[in-house]
Amino acid sequence: MGQKVKTGNKPEKPAVRKSSADMPDLSFLNSATELLEKFFSAPHLHIALLDRNYNFICVNALYAKTSGYSSAFLKGKNHFELFPDKGNEAIFRRVVDTGEAFSAFSKPFTYPEFPERGITYWDWTVQPIKDASGQVVSLLFILVNITESKKTEERLDNQFRFLQTLMDTIPSPIYYKDTDCRYLGCNNAFEEIVLKKREEIEGKTLFDFMPSKQAEELHRMDVELLKKGGTQTFEMVIEFPDHAMHDMLFQKATYNNSDGSLAGLVGMAIDISERKKTEKALMSERNKLINILEAMPDGVYISDDKYTVQYANPVIKKEFGALNDQKCYEYFHCLNVPCAWCRNEEVFSGKTVRTDAVIQGKVYDIIETPLKNPDGSISKIDILRDITEKKRMEEELLRHRDHLEELVRTRTLELTKTNEKLKKEISERNVAEKALKDSEEKYHNLIEFANDAIILADAETGIIIDVNRKATQLLGMAREKMIGLHQSQLHPAEESEYYKKVFKNHIKLKELTKSNLFVSTKDGRRVPVDISASLTEINGRMVFQGIFHDITERLNSEEQIKKSLKEKEALLSEIHHRVKNNLQIISSLLRIQSRYIKDSRDREIFNESENRIKSMAVIHEELYRSKDFSEIDISDYISHLMENLFHSYGVDTAIIKLKLDIEPVNLSLDTAIPCGLIINELVSNALKYAFPDNKKGEVAISLKKSDGGIRLEVTDNGIGMPDGFDIAKAETLGLQLVNSLLSQLHGYMDIITLNGTRISLYLQDQTTERRNYA
Repeated sequence: MGQKVKTGNKPEKPAVRKSSADMPDLSFLNSATELLEKFFSAPHLHIALLDRNYNFICVNALYAKTSGYSSAFLKGKNHFELFPDKGNEAIFRRVVDTGEAFSAFSKPFTYPEFPERGITYWDWTVQPIKDASGQVVSLLFILVNITESKKTEERLDNQFRFLQTLMDTIPSPIYYKDTDCRYLGCNNAFEEIVLKKREEIEGKTLFDFMPSKQAEELHRMDVELLKKGGTQTFEMVIEFPDHAMHDMLFQKATYNNSDGSLAGLVGMAIDISERKKTEKALMSERNKLINILEAMPDGVYISDDKYTVQYANPVIKKEFGALNDQKCYEYFHCLNVPCAWCRNEEVFSGKTVRTDAVIQGKVYDIIETPLKNPDGSISKIDILRDITEKKRMEEELLRHRDHLEELVRTRTLELTKTNEKLKKEISERNVAEKALKDSEEKYHNLIEFANDAIILADAETGIIIDVNRKATQLLGMAREKMIGLHQSQLHPAEESEYYKKVFKNHIKLKELTKSNLFVSTKDGRRVPVDISASLTEINGRMVFQGIFHDITERLNSEEQIKKSLKEKEALLSEIHHRVKNNLQIISSLLRIQSRYIKDSRDREIFNESENRIKSMAVIHEELYRSKDFSEIDISDYISHLMENLFHSYGVDTAIIKLKLDIEPVNLSLDTAIPCGLIINELVSNALKYAFPDNKKGEVAISLKKSDGGIRLEVTDNGIGMPDGFDIAKAETLGLQLVNSLLSQLHGYMDIITLNGTRISLYLQDQTTERRNYA
């Protein structure tokens, strides 16, 4: 089979097979030995050397592997007995007879012994090898497996046909070009527009079938897109071959080769001529509408679905001011959010609605209706007619009518009952006036002789209308001097604006409020007061009533308490410091005394006692440094405790390592001291017995919050506890002390002896316990 040749300018498909020019020309070789040295190691070539009777002389490793036979097996075997094919045998015979090489491409082949491999495809060459006399003495058979390339080519062909079919189903013209702006292909719709077949378009440019000026503009846009990359959208009027002018929308984008380099561009042209005509007609109608709106005596405005006012006629602008791209609720109502009564949703769904609304003190009859824009979007047109005067006249007429009807209906009855009514009213008024007078007198006495200063001010203006005796004493001012002042003038002058805001806040809340403020006396003193403020109605008038309680003595007492507390804290700190010093002295005395003790067991008892005292001393040292004497940070305490303990036992930290996992927990002194002693005893026990003969190991301490208490774990990876060991029955002082302290803290303990010893304790914080009992 010969090699296929492609024509036209369609996008090139990947090369998938070699031509005869790619096969090595071996005619210059004169011996099989030279040939083997040259080509047998080629990684992609299947090479076999046969004698002129088609018997294998030798093959390379790839040929043997692919054939399924070893090189030794193939040697001497006849090619066509193993792989029978009459057509191929005739080709080999012709090469022997004529001495001319033969090449075949995409040759299908099925292995007789391996049918599961299916059909494979090969490019191959039979090259004659001649002796000095020119006679063919052997044949060089060279093959290249192109099965995968063949499949890839077929897949690409299928994809190309699918894409072309897909493009042809799209009604809009589609085309694609190379980087030189030459057409590589197009769809059926493009052929119909340019009145040319695809074969006539491919390889051509715009200038081959378009007016030059039009082609130059489109070419300029193509070059700009290829230069920048990405996408491009624009509109342009195009003259078709029938000389008809069309408005076209072009949408284009660049595309790349598989290696990422620029391949060209693809474009789509959409005929928008009808849409443009429609838009033009709509715009004309809209302009007519605007002219009508400009001349209307009613106010008219247009807004979009985002509430933005797009247009307002002169009546609107005259009434509400210049329009600056505002929302309707901002422009008309000075709001930051849409009006609660807005009916935009109904209008934009296609309805026309009519309502009455009050805008900036005037009543308007409003008609709202949807308006279609040239671009197909929807706006809302509102027509506002000022009916304020009409409404007022209607209400006035209604009132007059009702009044007249009532007069006609009731006049007769009123005339007959006038005397009795007047007598009754006079009697009731006298009783009410007496009750009111008594009430006012009681209220006045209650305010006047109250133990706290009371000030009454007009709720609307803040002007003082009355004060009691205690207020004049507190501020050192006469009653007549205070009445008529603004209530903020009773406070320090430099803070006057602040107190005006406080007063407004009291009025706004309309309920009893309390605050701590300062008032300024006549002689300039600042007096702290506790103010209880409320609104009350007196004779139909809303009055601000403020009760001012002098808290000078209370503040002085609080200050004295704070000072006394600081002194007690200093004293308590000193106590902890001295306790720590005394414990250190006791510890030092024990250490000095132990030097004179000969018996090692007795000396160890002294050392253990010294360590227990140190653990308590560390607590008091932490409390001395702490700002809070009721609790201690257990993490710092345990760190210092272990540092002292390891030093006391002379532990080499390179041999026995310490690992701490301590949560930041604050414990009371009643809990921290027993907890420290327990840790001291358990770690001491581990250091003494868990690592005999300088055995390396690790001691770990974990302390965390758990269920209202704390969980403490002391772990070592030493030799473990002896069999049958029961810590509850231990006779040593240290472990007895652990049991006693654990009982004191209402705790319990678990011991696990596996790969060392793990002692887990749950302890109840005594502060938490007392708090629960309280």
